[in-house]
Amino acid sequence: MYKNEILDEIHKYRDEYAKSFEYDLRAIFNDLTCIIHEEKTKPKK
Repeated sequence: MYKNEILDEIHKYRDEYAKSFEYDLRAIFNDLTCIIHEEKTKPKK
C-alpha cells in the first residue's frame, strides 16, 4: 500500500488529540464546540 506522509501525520495528530481526552467522544465534541464558538466570537480583522 502507498505510504502518504501527510495523511500519516494527520492520523497521528488526530490520535494524539483523541488520546488527550481518553477517546471520550463527548469530551472531544465539547472541546471542538468551544473552539468553534471562540472562533466565531473573535473580533474580525
